[in-house]
Amino acid sequence: MDDLEAIDYWILHIFNADEGKPIKGKSKAMILIFMVGQELKTDKFDFYPYVYGPYSTKCAKALNKLKEKRLLKVGRVGNIYTFGISKSGKELVAANHEFDLELDYEHLSYITKNSRENSANETLKEIEK
Repeated sequence: MDDLEAIDYWILHIFNADEGKPIKGKSKAMILIFMVGQELKTDKFDFYPYVYGPYSTKCAKALNKLKEKRLLKVGRVGNIYTFGISKSGKELVAANHEFDLELDYEHLSYITKNSRENSANETLKEIEK
């Protein structure tokens, strides 16, 4: 996986948190990545305001690349997308601990679980606090 960039590893680590449970919805996936970026005080993702919340073209491209490489699983039922890390994605994260986020996995799991359990609007309200 020589062509993976830092943002790709970040996203894999984020989706690997909270036992790799999937996230339902494109907006929720973007909000989750945005929230982690806020916690880490990083602007690596270049988010900007959008109709359904924060959006990043970089993240959208990275999500597509990770899907194409089968490191993320993306499902769709109707118009709802589900994003989850694949077995090969988990193996890649395990093999690349030197790229750990500057955020402990327990806290990352809390953010991920909170994002998964709340609606996109509830999650956005948490960000605004």
